[in-house]
Amino acid sequence: MTPLTEALVDDRAAHPRPRAQESAARRCSHPDSLAAPALSGTATAEAVRIAPGWRAVLRTSADHTVELLCVENTAQAPQEFAPIEHWPSARTSGHPITFVSGEITSGRTVDGVDFYTVPPAGYLWLCCTKVIGRR
Repeated sequence: MTPLTEALVDDRAAHPRPRAQESAARRCSHPDSLAAPALSGTATAEAVRIAPGWRAVLRTSADHTVELLCVENTAQAPQEFAPIEHWPSARTSGHPITFVSGEITSGRTVDGVDFYTVPPAGYLWLCCTKVIGRR
C-alpha cells in the first residue's frame, strides 16, 4: 500500500465523503502517481505552485482544512499529474484557500470537491493545510 493509499484509507475512515469525493480521491490515487504522506495538523500550511494547463482538485472541510487531492493536466487523462513546487510553511489566516497570486479561469464545486483551472499565462499559488497527492 502506498503512502497516498494509506492516507486516503485513514482519511476515509475518519471522514466519510459523498460519491463525487470518492471518485476524485480514487482518480488521484492512480498507481502511477508518486505519493507523499498527508501533512498533519492545520496550524501550518504548505504553499503549492501549479503550472498553467493544470487543474487543482481540492476538498475543504468544515474546519477549514484544505486537501489538495491531486493536480490534473486539462489536456491529458486525469492520471497525468502536475509537477508541484512545494514551499516552506505559510498560513491560511483562517480562510479555506488563499490564492497567493495568479488568477483562475474556471472553478466549480461538486459535492465539496473544488476544481480550479490554471490560466494559460502564469502560475496559480495555493496555500493548503493538507497535501494528499503530489508528484
